[in-house]
Amino acid sequence: MLNLLIYIILILSATGAIIGWQGQKKGMRWGQPLTILCALLAIFLGFFQTYVTSVGGLNKQVASAIRQREYHRAKGIILGRHLKSKFRGKKAIIIKDPTRTQESDALIALRKEIYHEIEVVAIVAPVPKIADTEGAAPDGFINYEPTEHWYTKKSLEQLLAGKKFDILITDIGLPSELTVIGKDFTSSALKGKRVALLSGGIYDYVRAFMSGRIVGAVVSNPKAVFDAKNVPKDPEAAFNKRYLLITPENYKEMIEQYNIFKR
Repeated sequence: MLNLLIYIILILSATGAIIGWQGQKKGMRWGQPLTILCALLAIFLGFFQTYVTSVGGLNKQVASAIRQREYHRAKGIILGRHLKSKFRGKKAIIIKDPTRTQESDALIALRKEIYHEIEVVAIVAPVPKIADTEGAAPDGFINYEPTEHWYTKKSLEQLLAGKKFDILITDIGLPSELTVIGKDFTSSALKGKRVALLSGGIYDYVRAFMSGRIVGAVVSNPKAVFDAKNVPKDPEAAFNKRYLLITPENYKEMIEQYNIFKR
């Protein structure tokens, strides 16, 4: 509606400027002032339209970012609820993303949800490798080598060495070289342990769901709804719009319904 009004006034201003110019040519005293006034009004409206368009686009970007953060929080809340319902009183180690300057919104929400229910004995992170690409990254950004170059089975075992815990909660998934043989992971650090994935691929770990080693994993919902509507206030409703929670109890259903373990 605002854009339509601006266009109408612009047309009227242009018409007034033409009439004023014609009147000025005929020696009318009002011709020059009318021409100048209408021209200035048209210039002002042009700048105003540009401002409205740019600010409107910016506001949409800000609103989208806020919605995304709310969905991420729902992701952490739902996994946290699942974990505390099954592992109350247990000890956990959390692996955070070392390429972020602060913990993700999802991880912050998860930690708040399990607070006083599951004891977090350590928050650790592997050391990322910076790629040798001088000048390739914009100012303020760092180019890291692919995750598999620095997040390995060996680095995972070093992070967990000597620590006593029941559950590993990871915000960066598991090392790509880590597999499952029989009922357990191919890592001495995870023998008999449970794992929860706040993010990261699960395609190679169907056996870990079968054996109950992975107790919960959040993945993107193939039928996710992306819209500009307000995020549902209920975290579960928000979660269900974007994500799936895969567990030992429902992984068979997820395979049938979503082919979730196919690349």
